[in-house]
Amino acid sequence: MIFGKKREAEQAEKIMEYLGQLEGYIRRDRNEFNISEDVKFSPSMKKIYDKIAHIGKLLQTKSSEDQGVNGEMLLVLEKISDGNLTDRVALRTSDPYIQYVANSLNKLSDKLQKDFNDMIAVLKEYERGIYKKSLDESRMHDGEIRELIKGINSLKDAITVMLGENFRHGIELEQASETLIDKMYHILEASGEQTSILKSASDEISLITQKARQSSENTQKMQASSLKVKESAAQGLEYTSKTVRAIDEINDATIAINEAIEVIDQIAFQTNILSLNAAVEAATAGDAGKGFAVVASEVRNLAARSTEAAKTIKDLVVQATDKANEGKEISSHMIQGYKELREDIDETITLIEDTTQSVHAQVQSINSLEQTLNLLNQRTEDYITIAHTANEVSVNVSEISKTISKNVNMTEFEGKESILRQQQRLEENDKETSYV
Repeated sequence: MIFGKKREAEQAEKIMEYLGQLEGYIRRDRNEFNISEDVKFSPSMKKIYDKIAHIGKLLQTKSSEDQGVNGEMLLVLEKISDGNLTDRVALRTSDPYIQYVANSLNKLSDKLQKDFNDMIAVLKEYERGIYKKSLDESRMHDGEIRELIKGINSLKDAITVMLGENFRHGIELEQASETLIDKMYHILEASGEQTSILKSASDEISLITQKARQSSENTQKMQASSLKVKESAAQGLEYTSKTVRAIDEINDATIAINEAIEVIDQIAFQTNILSLNAAVEAATAGDAGKGFAVVASEVRNLAARSTEAAKTIKDLVVQATDKANEGKEISSHMIQGYKELREDIDETITLIEDTTQSVHAQVQSINSLEQTLNLLNQRTEDYITIAHTANEVSVNVSEISKTISKNVNMTEFEGKESILRQQQRLEENDKETSYV
């Protein structure tokens, strides 16, 4: 009896040990649950032992299943965190809750994979330049993925708008650059003609400047010559005045000579009378008066010759007086002529001075015009250089615009066909306008 109670106590203690292991296994304090089959139990304890062993096996089986499923879920979650959405939970468990979580995780992976595959497919089309597809935002009710989908759609809309503007601007820029190139060609052509005209004008101005300078030099020479003529006229006037004064002196001398001749005539007349008286007296005296008669005759001859000489001198003096008066009159005319000549020379000098100043002003104006033309020619050359540079830039812009249009034309986006049709209509209208 005592032995039976002791054995029953040992079996109960063993059962409690198994229950403790089972409790530790359930609480995850133990990694395994082992029951020895060598222990002999009484029939009543055997039922308890079998039940504990069955529960332990069930728990071990469930734990093994749960660990497998949980392990795969952890692996799937780790793959998801790394960006891999291809793994799934393949193992199954009898625990409905864990299995529900596993199934939900698989559904989440399927949905995420499909969503991301759709996003990747759309982004790959974007990468190929096709911006026509959008993502369904209603697939996600809320959260970051919905925001990501909305962001991709917004990106597509923004890129579509940008491509449309770039395409339109590229076409417009290409047309504008072609027009600019044509305009620059005409500008360069006109600039070349302008340069040629300016060069011809500059040459003409240079020739005019040279002639104007020669005219200025000639007027200066004329002015100098006029001053010399004025000086010569003044000297001529002075000499003529001296001549008049000399003629006046000659007239005074001829008057004195006339007076002297009259005295000589009187003396000759009186001498002749005296010689006649002497001849009468000599005739009265007879032989004694013959010598005196001869002297009286000679005196009478001298008186006659003196009278004749005085007459000749008087005639010469009269002629000299007439010539002197004629010379004085001519000199008076010469003086008046010299005065008028001096006035004319003064007027001529004034005109020459005015002409010289005018020519000098014209030379300065022509020099200023020549400098302006040279500056304009230089500016035109600079302008041509700038025009060449602008033409090169226009060509580069045209090439860039063609490249932009070509690159954008290789893409597909909403509204592209509308832009092409609109641009085609504008080109047709431009052609019709150019024809008109």
